[in-house]
Amino acid sequence: MIGLLYRALGGDPSDSAGRAGFAADLRAVSPSAFRRAFADANDNHRFSRAELSASCPTLLVAGEREPGAVRASNAALAALMPTAVARFAPGGGHGWLAGAAELHLRIVEAWITGQEL
Repeated sequence: MIGLLYRALGGDPSDSAGRAGFAADLRAVSPSAFRRAFADANDNHRFSRAELSASCPTLLVAGEREPGAVRASNAALAALMPTAVARFAPGGGHGWLAGAAELHLRIVEAWITGQEL
């Protein structure tokens, strides 16, 4: 998981020293500090007018037990986008998708067919 996060944040996968330093820093951060940093980063992201006015149907999915910042961001973004909806996986925490692919497929199918999950 640390390697995935390191790459997602722009880290060079071949830089083992950089990855080790990133992992050490990440392990040193308390869970509450990590959540606070995540919420701050989320609050400071701004979408362009083009992104917010996308005409294609958009499904935003998160777990219902995700951190509040994630759920709030999905709901707020769906409210700003004319063709977006936010759906929340019942009982799902932050990593819900890794162990619940069938649930994800049911959520997408329900969205496509206009049904409730």
